[in-house]
Amino acid sequence: MACYAAKEAGRNRVHEYYSEEDNASMHEAEMQWVHRINDALTHNRFVLYYQPIKPLDTDKKESTGHCEILLRMLSESGELIPPLAFIPAAERYNLMAKIDKWVIENTIRMLQDIPTNISLPDHCSISINLSAQTLNDESIHDFILDQLSHSPIPAEKFCFEVTETYAIAHLSKTRNLITRLKTSGCRFALVESINQIGHILGMETVAEYVDSEAKIKQLIKIGVDFAQGYYLGRPQPFEQFTTRLKETGPVFVSGA
Repeated sequence: MACYAAKEAGRNRVHEYYSEEDNASMHEAEMQWVHRINDALTHNRFVLYYQPIKPLDTDKKESTGHCEILLRMLSESGELIPPLAFIPAAERYNLMAKIDKWVIENTIRMLQDIPTNISLPDHCSISINLSAQTLNDESIHDFILDQLSHSPIPAEKFCFEVTETYAIAHLSKTRNLITRLKTSGCRFALVESINQIGHILGMETVAEYVDSEAKIKQLIKIGVDFAQGYYLGRPQPFEQFTTRLKETGPVFVSGA
Protein backbone atom coordinates (compact mmCIF):
# COMPACT_ATOMS: atom_id res chain seq x y z
CA MET A 1 0.00 0.00 0.00
CA ALA A 2 2.83 2.37 0.86
CA CYS A 3 4.60 1.51 -2.39
CA TYR A 4 1.61 2.41 -4.54
CA ALA A 5 0.83 5.50 -2.46
CA ALA A 6 4.35 6.73 -3.28
CA LYS A 7 3.84 5.96 -6.97
CA GLU A 8 0.51 7.76 -7.04
CA ALA A 9 2.17 10.80 -5.46
CA GLY A 10 4.64 11.08 -8.32
CA ARG A 11 7.30 8.37 -7.80
CA ASN A 12 10.88 8.81 -6.59
CA ARG A 13 9.69 9.32 -3.04
CA VAL A 14 8.96 7.42 0.16
CA HIS A 15 5.57 6.92 1.75
CA GLU A 16 5.44 5.58 5.31
CA TYR A 17 2.42 3.47 6.26
CA TYR A 18 0.65 3.99 9.58
CA SER A 19 -2.01 1.56 10.77
CA GLU A 20 -4.06 4.45 12.14
CA GLU A 21 -4.18 6.31 8.85
CA ASP A 22 -7.45 8.07 8.14
CA ASN A 23 -10.09 5.54 7.04
CA ALA A 24 -11.57 8.09 4.69
CA SER A 25 -8.26 8.35 2.84
CA MET A 26 -8.05 4.58 2.60
CA HIS A 27 -11.60 4.44 1.26
CA GLU A 28 -10.79 7.10 -1.31
CA ALA A 29 -7.71 5.15 -2.45
CA GLU A 30 -9.77 1.98 -2.78
CA MET A 31 -12.45 3.77 -4.77
CA GLN A 32 -9.76 5.01 -7.16
CA TRP A 33 -8.77 1.38 -7.72
CA VAL A 34 -12.41 0.46 -8.32
CA HIS A 35 -12.58 3.11 -11.04
CA ARG A 36 -9.32 1.90 -12.58
CA ILE A 37 -10.43 -1.73 -12.52
CA ASN A 38 -13.74 -0.91 -14.21
CA ASP A 39 -11.91 1.23 -16.74
CA ALA A 40 -9.46 -1.61 -17.42
CA LEU A 41 -12.36 -4.00 -17.95
CA THR A 42 -14.06 -1.56 -20.31
CA HIS A 43 -10.92 -0.86 -22.34
CA ASN A 44 -9.47 -4.39 -22.17
CA ARG A 45 -6.37 -3.38 -20.22
CA PHE A 46 -5.74 -6.69 -18.51
CA VAL A 47 -2.94 -9.04 -19.54
CA LEU A 48 -2.78 -12.82 -19.14
CA TYR A 49 0.39 -14.48 -17.91
CA TYR A 50 1.06 -18.15 -17.27
CA GLN A 51 3.34 -20.05 -14.89
CA PRO A 52 4.36 -23.70 -15.35
CA ILE A 53 3.42 -26.33 -12.76
CA LYS A 54 5.97 -29.13 -12.72
CA PRO A 55 5.95 -32.63 -11.22
CA LEU A 56 8.31 -33.29 -8.32
CA ASP A 57 8.54 -36.95 -9.28
CA THR A 58 10.96 -36.87 -12.23
CA ASP A 59 9.48 -40.12 -13.52
CA LYS A 60 6.18 -38.37 -14.25
CA LYS A 61 7.28 -37.08 -17.63
CA GLU A 62 3.73 -37.38 -18.92
CA SER A 63 2.50 -34.77 -16.42
CA THR A 64 4.80 -31.89 -17.37
CA GLY A 65 2.27 -29.84 -19.28
CA HIS A 66 0.42 -28.06 -16.49
CA CYS A 67 0.32 -24.28 -16.21
CA GLU A 68 -1.66 -21.71 -14.24
CA ILE A 69 -3.17 -18.60 -15.76
CA LEU A 70 -2.20 -15.39 -13.94
CA LEU A 71 -3.44 -11.82 -14.33
CA ARG A 72 -1.82 -8.42 -14.61
CA MET A 73 -3.40 -5.02 -15.22
CA LEU A 74 -2.09 -2.27 -17.49
CA SER A 75 -2.21 1.30 -16.25
CA GLU A 76 -3.39 4.13 -18.47
CA SER A 77 0.27 4.76 -19.36
CA GLY A 78 0.98 1.10 -20.12
CA GLU A 79 2.66 0.18 -16.84
CA LEU A 80 2.23 -3.44 -15.74
CA ILE A 81 0.42 -3.60 -12.39
CA PRO A 82 0.68 -6.79 -10.26
CA PRO A 83 -2.51 -8.36 -8.88
CA LEU A 84 -1.78 -7.57 -5.22
CA ALA A 85 -2.19 -3.89 -6.07
CA PHE A 86 -5.79 -4.16 -7.30
CA ILE A 87 -7.22 -7.53 -6.18
CA PRO A 88 -7.93 -6.42 -2.57
CA ALA A 89 -10.10 -3.55 -3.85
CA ALA A 90 -11.74 -5.87 -6.39
CA GLU A 91 -12.61 -8.32 -3.62
CA ARG A 92 -13.89 -5.60 -1.28
CA TYR A 93 -16.15 -4.05 -3.92
CA ASN A 94 -17.40 -7.27 -5.54
CA LEU A 95 -15.56 -7.03 -8.85
CA MET A 96 -13.89 -10.44 -8.77
CA ALA A 97 -16.65 -12.21 -10.71
CA LYS A 98 -16.24 -9.73 -13.58
CA ILE A 99 -12.48 -10.18 -13.50
CA ASP A 100 -12.66 -13.99 -13.40
CA LYS A 101 -15.08 -13.99 -16.33
CA TRP A 102 -12.65 -11.77 -18.27
CA VAL A 103 -9.85 -14.23 -17.55
CA ILE A 104 -11.90 -17.26 -18.66
CA GLU A 105 -13.17 -15.56 -21.82
CA ASN A 106 -9.79 -14.22 -22.89
CA THR A 107 -7.88 -17.40 -22.09
CA ILE A 108 -10.18 -19.28 -24.45
CA ARG A 109 -10.08 -16.47 -27.02
CA MET A 110 -6.27 -16.60 -27.15
CA LEU A 111 -6.39 -20.36 -27.63
CA GLN A 112 -8.75 -20.08 -30.60
CA ASP A 113 -5.90 -19.20 -32.98
CA ILE A 114 -4.19 -22.55 -32.41
CA PRO A 115 -4.47 -24.78 -35.53
CA THR A 116 -6.91 -27.65 -35.15
CA ASN A 117 -4.20 -30.19 -35.96
CA ILE A 118 -2.29 -29.27 -32.78
CA SER A 119 -3.48 -30.91 -29.57
CA LEU A 120 -2.22 -30.60 -26.02
CA PRO A 121 -0.61 -33.66 -24.41
CA ASP A 122 -2.94 -36.08 -22.62
CA HIS A 123 -1.81 -35.00 -19.17
CA CYS A 124 -1.63 -31.26 -19.86
CA SER A 125 -4.03 -28.86 -18.16
CA ILE A 126 -4.57 -25.10 -18.02
CA SER A 127 -5.46 -23.99 -14.51
CA ILE A 128 -7.72 -21.00 -13.80
CA ASN A 129 -8.51 -19.69 -10.32
CA LEU A 130 -12.11 -19.01 -9.33
CA SER A 131 -12.70 -16.55 -6.49
CA ALA A 132 -15.33 -17.00 -3.81
CA GLN A 133 -17.36 -14.17 -5.35
CA THR A 134 -17.33 -15.94 -8.69
CA LEU A 135 -18.56 -19.16 -7.11
CA ASN A 136 -21.41 -17.15 -5.58
CA ASP A 137 -22.39 -15.83 -9.01
CA GLU A 138 -25.42 -17.85 -10.11
CA SER A 139 -24.57 -17.25 -13.76
CA ILE A 140 -21.05 -18.66 -13.61
CA HIS A 141 -22.11 -22.22 -14.53
CA ASP A 142 -23.76 -21.16 -17.78
CA PHE A 143 -21.02 -18.64 -18.53
CA ILE A 144 -18.23 -21.22 -18.29
CA LEU A 145 -20.17 -23.78 -20.31
CA ASP A 146 -20.88 -21.18 -23.00
CA GLN A 147 -17.22 -20.17 -23.17
CA LEU A 148 -16.10 -23.79 -23.33
CA SER A 149 -18.40 -24.32 -26.31
CA HIS A 150 -16.16 -21.87 -28.23
CA SER A 151 -12.91 -23.44 -27.07
CA PRO A 152 -10.68 -25.27 -29.56
CA ILE A 153 -9.31 -27.24 -26.61
CA PRO A 154 -11.41 -29.95 -24.90
CA ALA A 155 -12.99 -29.08 -21.57
CA GLU A 156 -10.92 -31.73 -19.79
CA LYS A 157 -7.83 -29.61 -20.45
CA PHE A 158 -9.15 -26.91 -18.12
CA CYS A 159 -8.69 -27.18 -14.37
CA PHE A 160 -10.57 -24.69 -12.17
CA GLU A 161 -8.95 -24.02 -8.80
CA VAL A 162 -11.14 -23.42 -5.76
CA THR A 163 -9.78 -22.52 -2.33
CA GLU A 164 -10.64 -25.22 0.19
CA THR A 165 -11.78 -22.69 2.81
CA TYR A 166 -14.59 -21.53 0.55
CA ALA A 167 -15.35 -25.07 -0.59
CA ILE A 168 -15.88 -26.22 2.99
CA ALA A 169 -17.89 -23.14 4.03
CA HIS A 170 -20.14 -23.33 0.95
CA LEU A 171 -20.18 -27.05 0.30
CA SER A 172 -23.55 -27.11 -1.47
CA LYS A 173 -22.68 -24.39 -4.02
CA THR A 174 -19.24 -25.84 -4.61
CA ARG A 175 -20.66 -29.32 -5.14
CA ASN A 176 -23.24 -28.03 -7.62
CA LEU A 177 -20.60 -26.15 -9.63
CA ILE A 178 -18.16 -29.05 -9.66
CA THR A 179 -20.81 -31.62 -10.52
CA ARG A 180 -22.20 -29.62 -13.43
CA LEU A 181 -18.87 -28.66 -14.95
CA LYS A 182 -17.27 -32.06 -14.44
CA THR A 183 -20.11 -33.49 -16.52
CA SER A 184 -18.68 -31.43 -19.38
CA GLY A 185 -15.21 -32.78 -18.70
CA CYS A 186 -13.66 -29.93 -16.66
CA ARG A 187 -11.27 -30.71 -13.85
CA PHE A 188 -11.08 -29.14 -10.40
CA ALA A 189 -8.39 -28.64 -7.78
CA LEU A 190 -8.29 -27.39 -4.20
CA VAL A 191 -5.29 -25.16 -3.73
CA GLU A 192 -3.45 -24.76 -0.38
CA SER A 193 -4.84 -28.13 0.66
CA ILE A 194 -3.21 -30.37 3.22
CA ASN A 195 -1.18 -32.94 1.36
CA GLN A 196 -2.37 -36.01 3.22
CA ILE A 197 -6.04 -35.07 2.98
CA GLY A 198 -5.63 -34.47 -0.72
CA HIS A 199 -4.14 -37.91 -1.24
CA ILE A 200 -6.83 -39.56 0.89
CA LEU A 201 -9.41 -37.93 -1.37
CA GLY A 202 -7.59 -39.31 -4.40
CA MET A 203 -6.28 -35.92 -5.51
CA GLU A 204 -2.82 -34.84 -6.63
CA THR A 205 -1.39 -31.94 -4.63
CA VAL A 206 0.35 -28.76 -5.76
CA ALA A 207 2.70 -26.65 -3.62
CA GLU A 208 2.80 -22.99 -4.59
CA TYR A 209 5.41 -20.25 -4.04
CA VAL A 210 8.33 -22.69 -4.23
CA ASP A 211 11.50 -20.61 -4.49
CA SER A 212 14.42 -22.85 -3.50
CA GLU A 213 15.90 -26.31 -3.95
CA ALA A 214 15.64 -26.88 -0.20
CA LYS A 215 11.86 -26.51 -0.41
CA ILE A 216 11.75 -28.89 -3.37
CA LYS A 217 13.57 -31.54 -1.35
CA GLN A 218 11.23 -31.10 1.61
CA LEU A 219 8.14 -31.32 -0.60
CA ILE A 220 9.44 -34.49 -2.20
CA LYS A 221 10.08 -35.90 1.26
CA ILE A 222 6.47 -35.39 2.37
CA GLY A 223 5.07 -36.65 -0.92
CA VAL A 224 3.70 -33.54 -2.63
CA ASP A 225 3.08 -34.27 -6.32
CA PHE A 226 3.61 -30.96 -8.12
CA ALA A 227 5.25 -27.62 -7.41
CA GLN A 228 4.95 -24.11 -8.78
CA GLY A 229 7.06 -21.05 -8.07
CA TYR A 230 9.95 -18.84 -9.14
CA TYR A 231 12.47 -21.65 -8.61
CA LEU A 232 10.74 -23.72 -11.30
CA GLY A 233 9.60 -20.99 -13.65
CA ARG A 234 8.57 -17.36 -13.53
CA PRO A 235 5.28 -16.06 -14.95
CA GLN A 236 5.39 -15.25 -18.65
CA PRO A 237 2.90 -13.56 -21.01
CA PHE A 238 0.25 -16.09 -22.00
CA GLU A 239 0.61 -14.87 -25.58
CA GLN A 240 4.05 -16.53 -25.63
CA PHE A 241 2.40 -19.81 -24.65
CA THR A 242 -0.11 -19.71 -27.51
CA THR A 243 2.42 -18.41 -30.04
CA ARG A 244 4.98 -21.10 -29.28
CA LEU A 245 2.27 -23.73 -29.21
CA LYS A 246 1.25 -22.77 -32.74
CA GLU A 247 4.88 -22.86 -33.87
CA THR A 248 6.11 -26.04 -32.19
CA GLY A 249 2.99 -27.91 -31.09
CA PRO A 250 2.75 -29.74 -27.76
CA VAL A 251 6.54 -30.07 -27.46
CA PHE A 252 6.67 -26.54 -26.09
CA VAL A 253 3.91 -27.16 -23.57
CA SER A 254 5.45 -30.35 -22.20
CA GLY A 255 8.77 -28.57 -21.77
CA ALA A 256 7.36 -25.37 -20.25
